[in-house]
Amino acid sequence: MTICSLRSFKGDAFDTVDLYFEDCAPIGPLMVRTAEQNTFETRTEKVRLTIKSSASLSDLASAVYLQFPDLPSDLDIRINGGAAVWTAPGVAQPN
Repeated sequence: MTICSLRSFKGDAFDTVDLYFEDCAPIGPLMVRTAEQNTFETRTEKVRLTIKSSASLSDLASAVYLQFPDLPSDLDIRINGGAAVWTAPGVAQPN
């Protein structure tokens, strides 16, 4: 599994610039960013991850974790921009 990119939400759409990027192209020369180029501190309401994997959705769900500095609120999980498959209204509570 490889995390290819992470994008933040900018008001009414996801940004076109990746906060984190790792080239997951199957062919051609790889584009590589330095650690400094992949270091960021951004406040956002939503994030979009692009993941390259042959794993099942349930395996991905149990293997991918995000850590935020503040407790997030009004969470939902959507697959390929579809309807929410899981929601948690209000501020998330730590386990």
